[in-house]
Amino acid sequence: MADEIKALAPLEGDFKVVSPLVTPEEALLAVQRYRDLEKRLLRPTDYQTFIEKGVKRTFKKKSAWRVLGRFYGFSTEIVDERLVHNHNPGICARIRFPEVMKDEKDCGCPLKIARYQVKVTAPNGVYSYGVGLCSITEDRKFTRPDHDLASTAYTRAVNRAVSDLIGGGEDSAEDATSETGATLRATLNEGQRMAFARAYRDGTMLARDAVIEFLRDGYAKGLSEADAKDSKKVMYQFVTKGTSDDLEAVLAMLAPKPGEEFDPDAVKEDEGAERQA
Repeated sequence: MADEIKALAPLEGDFKVVSPLVTPEEALLAVQRYRDLEKRLLRPTDYQTFIEKGVKRTFKKKSAWRVLGRFYGFSTEIVDERLVHNHNPGICARIRFPEVMKDEKDCGCPLKIARYQVKVTAPNGVYSYGVGLCSITEDRKFTRPDHDLASTAYTRAVNRAVSDLIGGGEDSAEDATSETGATLRATLNEGQRMAFARAYRDGTMLARDAVIEFLRDGYAKGLSEADAKDSKKVMYQFVTKGTSDDLEAVLAMLAPKPGEEFDPDAVKEDEGAERQA
């Protein structure tokens, strides 16, 4: 029996105990520089606050991870993109025109799932892969589903890869979930509310009217008919229940356009009287 035991083949190579690449002092310095970047570069609007069971939790948003990635010199590339459609035979181009559209990704049907895999690479060649998914069944509000699903999935993938590469290991605001796995409901933080207030104050009357109509479509649900006509109550609904995506859309609507001037003739007399009141 002993004669049947084969001798172990010798292992070749230079084997060493795994050890840190830097000294503790160098590691502490790197972490401190990261904390300094957070403190000095990020603004209140780069964070998103969630409230779950009365407990406030704060996460970095897409804008925060993009700023950090920019100053770390990271580059990003899409490795894989998968868009799953809810095919409708009545409008699906691939079903109606199979020979022409068989290789086309966009068939005209609404999205139900988006998945992205990205590769984020640091200047020293170290890289990290991030995978992000987003489904129409998530417990969150999608105002533009075809756009929101794809952009949220891509954002999650990039945020995860950047966080992993930096070594933060943090969830992003777009990726935050509760202990039960449900997506947390976001609320605008103080910085975001102030940004909205400033932009609304400085916006033209036409832009303000457009914003109120936009908010009325999304935030007047549940209000009485009289309250839905009250712009202040609609705005209150937005600042207490609004999403970051809707805030970005609102700020874009209020941003001054090149060469834009206030036209008093474009404002109806009754609207002007209502504002003065």
